[in-house]
Amino acid sequence: MRKKLIEYLPFVMQSTREYRIIFAVEDEEIKLLWDSYRFIFGEQFVESATEYGVRRWEKILKIAPKNTDNLEDRKLAILAIFIEYAPFTFNRLIEMLDFICGKGEFSIERDVAQKILSVKLELKAKLASGAAMRLLRRVAPANMLIDLRLIYNKHKTLAKLTHAQLRIYSHKALRDEVLT
Repeated sequence: MRKKLIEYLPFVMQSTREYRIIFAVEDEEIKLLWDSYRFIFGEQFVESATEYGVRRWEKILKIAPKNTDNLEDRKLAILAIFIEYAPFTFNRLIEMLDFICGKGEFSIERDVAQKILSVKLELKAKLASGAAMRLLRRVAPANMLIDLRLIYNKHKTLAKLTHAQLRIYSHKALRDEVLT
């Protein structure tokens, strides 16, 4: 804990009533300043930012969050912009997608002759699809078509479950959601 201001005075002056009152008030003001400093310092870093800091970063980077995005999704969108740096190689793109979607949660293919970049996301990475598409639009060459798709549940995945286990899901959920 930091020292109180009165402790910086010579011992003889510390017992003076006026100084004790003045420094007690100033201690409170300095505590408020330190608290503000800690708050502002924490808002600089995306990982420790609160709603206030994330809103500031979004304004600076001109990101418009969706109403459905939670704070972690919004932080991920900000970090997705920060991880971009030139040169943009195919391997670097894979690293960036690993960061956004999770390692092994997507497959990527490029057809240079047809000028198509195909990215298929696993259902677990469905929430990251918006950030992935923004990244691909910024990083992929302008003359390439971007094909971003979700890999929905397939029969071979569902075949491992019994009818009793499948009965609790709707048809849409069986196709669109990660099954536990």
